[in-house]
Amino acid sequence: MNGFMLMQKRLFSRPSFLIVLLLLPVLIGAIRLGSLGTKGVITIALYSADKELGKDLEQNLKTYDKVLNYLYPGSKEEAVEAVSSYRADMAWTVPKDMRERLREYAETGMVEPSVTVYVREDAVTAHFAMEILEGALYPRMAYEVFADMVRGELGLTDFSDAELQAYYDAAMIDGNLFRMVTPDETDQEITSILLSPMRGICGLWLMICFFAAQFITMKDEQSGVYAGKDKKKAGLLMCFWQLAYALDAFVVFLVSVAVSGLWNGFLRELGCGLLYVITGLLFANLVRIFCGGSEAAFCGIMVLTLLSMVILCPIFIGIPGMRAVQSLLPLYHYLQGIYSMRYALHAWPIYTAVLGVLFAGFTALLAKGKQ
Repeated sequence: MNGFMLMQKRLFSRPSFLIVLLLLPVLIGAIRLGSLGTKGVITIALYSADKELGKDLEQNLKTYDKVLNYLYPGSKEEAVEAVSSYRADMAWTVPKDMRERLREYAETGMVEPSVTVYVREDAVTAHFAMEILEGALYPRMAYEVFADMVRGELGLTDFSDAELQAYYDAAMIDGNLFRMVTPDETDQEITSILLSPMRGICGLWLMICFFAAQFITMKDEQSGVYAGKDKKKAGLLMCFWQLAYALDAFVVFLVSVAVSGLWNGFLRELGCGLLYVITGLLFANLVRIFCGGSEAAFCGIMVLTLLSMVILCPIFIGIPGMRAVQSLLPLYHYLQGIYSMRYALHAWPIYTAVLGVLFAGFTALLAKGKQ
């Protein structure tokens, strides 16, 4: 216990260690605060000359407020100006006769382009947003088809628009067809899109801490901290020192995940987090051993590894067809295992065991070589 406290005192006397520890909570807190104001990543300026239809659209579009932000300018010109001035990514302008055009579509099956979409460039996000707009217009279009069938095909022309709307609304189904779950059937809440990559960022930060622990180990080896000690005792001291560093970082990691709103249950977070600590430390130690004490080589491989994690691990998006390369990275196994207990209990421990065998083998070879 005294040895552990001495190591903690040594760690917390290093300004660089404190800066690294504080980096993640500050980042998570800033993004968390930012997500309270703007929830989505695409901003739409919506103007409807038909005010009643505009209110319906606003109500229907609330379903997508985790993805889209909305501005409601007072005119078409203001909507276009919002796009030109970069206050909005695109503008949707709905004409005053929109309901008549939908009614014409219901009667003839043909419609002229009605909603004008103003964009700075034709990007994937524009097409994605237009799919959402079509979904928001669907209830009104479906009503017009219903009214045309009642009055046209059934010949029931005595019903007023208000009566037909009441019958239509009474037949509407409340609730949601979709249930968000993880691969092992655990319910998952929809979070702000700004917060969704936070778990991957936290995992990446923890991996940086594992690499930083190797820098300290290399410095200690160069300054002769382990010189003159029994090989086994030196190895145990080295592992104990790295675990002290990693556990401090792990506590900050758990707190940051909880603050980010991505908490997935205490036992799962604790179990997967500790397994990630073991996996990450083994991986970082293997990189250090492979580099043979060269700080330049270690820095090069560390940067390459971290960049590979940013690109290949599903932090922001998942890249298909790269499973063989992804499986070499500890962060990939953590991001898979945290949402799938089957993966956390099968593939991930096998990967960790392989790293452990390699670490033990290389350590034994180095010990023999120094004798």
